[in-house]
Amino acid sequence: MLGAIFRFAIAGFVSAAGLAQAAETYQEASPQIVVPVTDIPAPALAITGKPEVVMTFSASTGCSGKDGADTPDANPFAFRREDGKVVLFASNSRNFVSVGEGLDNVSRIPCTKSFITPQTSSDPSDYRGRMWLMAVIQAPDGTMLGFIHNEYHGELYFPNDCHGQRQGGLNCWYGSSLIATSRDGGKSFQLPTDRSYVLASPPFKFSVGQGRVGYVSPIPLSQRQGDATPNMYVFIVATKGKPGTPRTTTTGKTGTCIMRGPDADPSHWRMWSGSDFDITVARPYADPTNRPSEHVCTPVLPFILGAVKYVPMLKQYVAVGTDSTSVLYSYSRDLVHWTLPQVLVTYSNINSKGAGASARTAYYSLLDPTSTTRSFETLEQTPYLYYVEFIKPGDVPGPENARRLMRVRIGFR
Repeated sequence: MLGAIFRFAIAGFVSAAGLAQAAETYQEASPQIVVPVTDIPAPALAITGKPEVVMTFSASTGCSGKDGADTPDANPFAFRREDGKVVLFASNSRNFVSVGEGLDNVSRIPCTKSFITPQTSSDPSDYRGRMWLMAVIQAPDGTMLGFIHNEYHGELYFPNDCHGQRQGGLNCWYGSSLIATSRDGGKSFQLPTDRSYVLASPPFKFSVGQGRVGYVSPIPLSQRQGDATPNMYVFIVATKGKPGTPRTTTTGKTGTCIMRGPDADPSHWRMWSGSDFDITVARPYADPTNRPSEHVCTPVLPFILGAVKYVPMLKQYVAVGTDSTSVLYSYSRDLVHWTLPQVLVTYSNINSKGAGASARTAYYSLLDPTSTTRSFETLEQTPYLYYVEFIKPGDVPGPENARRLMRVRIGFR
């Protein structure tokens, strides 16, 4: 998962006092990325509570073996099925979920019931690799759409040429974003039999040694406040490859871009160019005349996005995400122009060891159990910052790679 490169530990999570640290001005997220900046009145976002354990995962959870370990490996998201049940997911590519009457009382469903059943392919043009269901929203026509983070791992098929993948080299990682649909009210999701499910692909074909490249980690919103026509919006993280690899962004740097579309047909979607939603999505395998330079997006946020929610009392959107040292937040009224990022909390590197080292954390998101929207797209009465904690030996019983899903109350000041 993309966050594997950005696993860090929040120093402020060691104590309640640390959690209450106020936000500080974010001075330098990625100075080489130019993004629209707006100056709108906005309160500070702050930690106001103590960390709570939502769910603990380890090798003893019953999902090991041929079905794969049940490990949270993505930003937590939630939605309501047609039967009213709430689904919370923050899984790995096995896509196990938790279901309940509300966000505060979900429980894991049997591990044999994966939310999606991908059929992996050795052909990168099939766009069927390891899949993470990232989020679900309802389209304007009522269809439940699932947005998928898809990873093609070349080291599985070209082991001699893609050496170093497991050690962080990531020489042959080709990422894309897909759209799946549900035919049973949100209980499962399926991909079409053809390749019409590719929402966003790198504008060029896979090649050995290109590095970590793609349009990944889709974060959708079912609408934008004030739009005259119904459109959905999706934020995607554009990752750059090694030097010499064609660009995925106009800046040539990793950043978060935004797309807009009216339905489940990816050909109807457009990426933000810096002035309008007018960049078509590349089809490098289907279109022989494809020109990569014509299908690159302009980032609107300079950090790796975790979640975007609408705050009714502020009449603004708030985004949270990470860079290499901090959990950041920013505000916007139109999803394109954002305030200068501010630091919510800082954290130390995942490799921190020894006495006093902070718990390692990643995959930040925002959720509010009192949200009245189908996919918990608003922060209303009880907003929380959700995240995944990597448990160190000695903290709790369990293996070193055990993880737990956490949350902590936040507020606007």
